[in-house]
Formats: sequence, structure tokens, C-alpha cells
Amino acid sequence: MKIIILILSFVFLLGACSTPSVKFDNRYNYNKIINSNTKQDKKYSGISNVYQVSVTRMTPKVFSLTDQKLAFLQQWPSHKVEEASQKQEESLSKHTTFIVILYTPVTKNNDLKKGDDSIWRTYLEVNGQRFPGIANIAPYKPTQIRTLFPEMTRFSKAYQVQFPIANSESSADGQVKFILTSDLGTSEFNFQ
Repeated sequence: MKIIILILSFVFLLGACSTPSVKFDNRYNYNKIINSNTKQDKKYSGISNVYQVSVTRMTPKVFSLTDQKLAFLQQWPSHKVEEASQKQEESLSKHTTFIVILYTPVTKNNDLKKGDDSIWRTYLEVNGQRFPGIANIAPYKPTQIRTLFPEMTRFSKAYQVQFPIANSESSADGQVKFILTSDLGTSEFNFQ
């Protein structure tokens, strides 16, 4: 009898732990799509961690899915969904966008948003051309970043890096290379 009660309690507990976010993820294969558009790298000096980076390409599908997830979780009204969709289309017509999640054990080295004063530089290589990136703090609240991008930790910082080339142009050849470089090291990521 105790075993039956224990099993029923376990089943109830698992059902209670299912959050709206998990339901959304399962229904739309959210994590699979995000992971297929995300690349990661870790750099070490001996056994010491120098930095860790995760780069997610914000394709039209990824943009749409992140907006859908926020709309689902926050129960957006229809006009807010339309505004987000228009904003997404405008951004894609002007820029190729990436979300960069960066961790450095030395906090002052995690300064990607400082532009020319940063130790970091970002470039996008498309068809032999190189475009410099402009980094800003990611346009999401910290809790939203953790919900939308599973690689985010409480020790990382999230940035949005945009390149002055329309997403359709950068996608035309099929492959782009995202480069993150500094005196700490260089990470290169190829995206289809």
C-alpha cells in the first residue's frame, strides 16, 4: 500500500512540476530549434577558464519562436503580438542578429557592449566580406533570457549583436561565419 501511495505521489509531483514554459517547449520543439541555431565554445589557459561563449543566430524562425514563447507565457494581447512581428520584420530587413551569452571569470573582461572600448570585437563573414558587429545588452529581461536561451547562467551576460546586412542577404549563400575575438582568444562559428 505504501508503494502505491509513493508511486501516486511521484506521478502527482511530476505533473505539478510541468510549467507553461515546458509545455510550450514540448509542443513546438523549442529547445531543439534553439539548439540547432546555437554554437558554443570554451577557452582555457591550462586548467583555468578564460571565457565561455554561446552564440544563437536569430533566424526568422528563431525570432518568431521566441516572440511566440513570450506571448504564450505573458498572455500578450493580439496587438502586442502584431507589434512584435512588425518589429521582427524590420530588424530582419536591416540586420543579421545574434544573441551572445558570454561568461568571463574576470568580470571587467565581460564588456562586449562597450563598443570600441571593449576588449572584444565581433565580425560576420559573408561571401568573403567582413562586417563589424554592434553589441548592446540583449533586449530581454534577465528572467526572459533564462527562459528563452537555456545556455544563460546567473554568471553570464547576454548581448544582442547586429551586423549591417539584411538577414536575407546573409542567408543567400547559405553559410556565414560569426567571429568573436579579443586578446583572451578567438572563437569562430559557422552557421548555415
